[in-house]
Amino acid sequence: MSREKKWKPKVGEKYWYISAQGTLWNGKFINSDWDCEHRYNFGNCFRTNREAQFALSRVKKVLGDG
Repeated sequence: MSREKKWKPKVGEKYWYISAQGTLWNGKFINSDWDCEHRYNFGNCFRTNREAQFALSRVKKVLGDG
């Protein structure tokens, strides 16, 4: 099974992520601890709202909430 390489935004680039409350947010990547350690390393950086929405629906499905 092949895995797609995680996308990492460049510094200053907009990205989307799923918040701890399960809502979608976007921000500019500044290479901070939150950007790198907490979001990117966990696979929580998405190019578009649509990609983030798809990931959120998969999480909900795994949790039995969707």
